[in-house]
Amino acid sequence: MNPIGILNNDMSTFMMATQKVFEAWNDRVAEGFKNHCVDQIQRDWNAYLQEMNIRMNIFMKAEKTIDDEIAKYEREYNRS
Repeated sequence: MNPIGILNNDMSTFMMATQKVFEAWNDRVAEGFKNHCVDQIQRDWNAYLQEMNIRMNIFMKAEKTIDDEIAKYEREYNRS
């Protein structure tokens, strides 16, 4: 499994665990804490994940381009 997948799984576990806490601790203070802390962590994670997905796509395209160029030179070298 890739590191982003592992982190995403951990974040899902965290969100499920905190939901149970806030179901048991249901008052205005808990709701404020959830909104300002836990929900902010979720928003930050989603923004991070979106940026990482963009960067991983760029990386994979660059990696493919490099692999294609290497294969092209290998074919030319083998013909010689």
